[in-house]
Amino acid sequence: MKRIPSLFTLLALFTSLSVNAEILNGSCGKDGNHLIWTFNTENGLLNIEGSGEMANYDDDTDAPWYSEHASILKISLPDGITRIGSNAFIQCSGLTSITIPTSVTDIGESAFWFCEGLTEVTIPSSVTNIEKLAFAKCKELQSVTLPTSITEIGESVFEDCTSLTSISIPESVTHIGEGAFRGCNSLTSIALPNSITYLGRSAFSSCENLSSIHLPHSITSIEPFTFDDCKSLTSITLPASITTIGSCAFSGCTGLTSFSIPDSITSIGVKAFSFCSGLTSIHIPESVTSIGESAFSGCSGLRSVTIPTSVTDIEGYAFYLCSKLTSATIPSSVKKIGNSAFYFCSDVTSVTIPHSVTSISSTSFIGCSKVKSLFYNSFLQPDFQCEELYIGDSISVISTGFNNALLRKVVLGKNIELIEAKAFSNAHIEAFTLTGEEPPATESGIFGTQNLANATLYVPEGKVDVYQTLAPWNQFGKIVAADSHVSTDPTFCEVPTITYTGSSIKFSCATEGAMIHYTITPADFRQGVTASDSIPLSGLYQVTAYAMAEGKKQSETASLQIKCAANVVEVHDTLYIYDDSKTNIQLPTGATITLLVKDGDIFIENAPLNSLISIYTVKAKCMRLPG
Repeated sequence: MKRIPSLFTLLALFTSLSVNAEILNGSCGKDGNHLIWTFNTENGLLNIEGSGEMANYDDDTDAPWYSEHASILKISLPDGITRIGSNAFIQCSGLTSITIPTSVTDIGESAFWFCEGLTEVTIPSSVTNIEKLAFAKCKELQSVTLPTSITEIGESVFEDCTSLTSISIPESVTHIGEGAFRGCNSLTSIALPNSITYLGRSAFSSCENLSSIHLPHSITSIEPFTFDDCKSLTSITLPASITTIGSCAFSGCTGLTSFSIPDSITSIGVKAFSFCSGLTSIHIPESVTSIGESAFSGCSGLRSVTIPTSVTDIEGYAFYLCSKLTSATIPSSVKKIGNSAFYFCSDVTSVTIPHSVTSISSTSFIGCSKVKSLFYNSFLQPDFQCEELYIGDSISVISTGFNNALLRKVVLGKNIELIEAKAFSNAHIEAFTLTGEEPPATESGIFGTQNLANATLYVPEGKVDVYQTLAPWNQFGKIVAADSHVSTDPTFCEVPTITYTGSSIKFSCATEGAMIHYTITPADFRQGVTASDSIPLSGLYQVTAYAMAEGKKQSETASLQIKCAANVVEVHDTLYIYDDSKTNIQLPTGATITLLVKDGDIFIENAPLNSLISIYTVKAKCMRLPG
């Protein structure tokens, strides 16, 4: 027999449920307008009804439902609401989705801050303003669609949205604020529309998986920390519109292997490329006049850099810990070399300090242990060991600073008047050359206790007898007349010649035994584009080279610009397409896209919507069309 519950039992059960389901309520409208909220503690629904602006909340005044923030699972907003208040729904970690009504025009500061469970947001076209930190730390947020009504992405709006994989930025956006996408670790690529005129400080800082980004020509500056710590960024092309690279702009971009700075740049900011350990070469154009403090510090893979004759200042720590840098040629335009500028560049073997340098730190070259020869024309002493020392004619006084050096050969300029005490104390000298007509004045102990019996002193013709009776020069085992051609500086290598034959680049140098060091910088190495874009390929390459030979100074730098006779494009390292040709490409997804090359532009057809396509030029080569 089926038992039917008594009326008393049913009433007891209903009463129990009603007691457990508490309904909280109150007003949340700005200035007392008609917005009412209720929260059902049983189902986690926060329901807001009415119309008008929501009140703003801050550190002193929490939203009235904040005490229940961890229990809020759903939020229902009315069609009449026009603004979502500041700090309205912070730390609603159980919220997974939100529908923003088309009546909303403003989303307030930190409105959804730390809503860790929120996975998707669609912002309606009515919204014209999203204030800073609005969706910051929404760690599960994967995709965002921004409407064309948005003109600015505010400060830190999507900061630390670590699951964000894609975002579509409409052409209406002109301004991306400071830290807007900072810490968005899942972003791998992003296409910025041509409408963007400003990228804020730290806009993409610590986007560790961002591998490619297209910068439009509308941007004129790279602000500080813009791409700081983007470890996966392998290449980026700066448009010719860029005039400044801010401090730490590419700091910690360990995936960068080469970088071409456009001719529009005049200064490289503090730590702009610091600790880009994968960077092996960089081309600095003649437009640059100043290399900022620590600009390339910690670039442990950097092997070559050409400092142009336009540079007047090399600031402190500029090439600090660039341990694989092999040579440092400082052009005659440079007046200042800062503190520890080449600190522990342990592979540098030759340093030339030109007459133009009037300020050089005593720590500029500490730890440059492989330097064999120093061409020294400045007023302060170097701080590293070298085997050969050439002191130029502009120096009149040599002070203490070469003591205990591992010197093998010393050549003094013609205008040395005084050598101070202990200047070359215990310096292991084998050959010492004086080119001045009269012996310089010397203070006591300029050679210390070094035994010079096996060393040779070279003096001007007809002065041998003078030096044989003059201390301390009579300590040398041999005193002989130097050849008349002896100079304070070794001769320069001849400037190399660069020729382009149509299929290859060749280098030659008139100096016997010269080794030629070169860099090749493509102007259009890699770009990411959207499916509707076309890219004019310049086919323009910048080649620079200098020559080095034992016993000679490094040559001046030669350069050559090469413009391809026809554009040759490599897609994914395998496919070549030529001007006036059309090629179909099968993608791994099964889709087919078409690349059409005409009049130097690439046109992309049938590409999936919002797809990102990488286009490469042939690796540092130019080729002609057959025939």
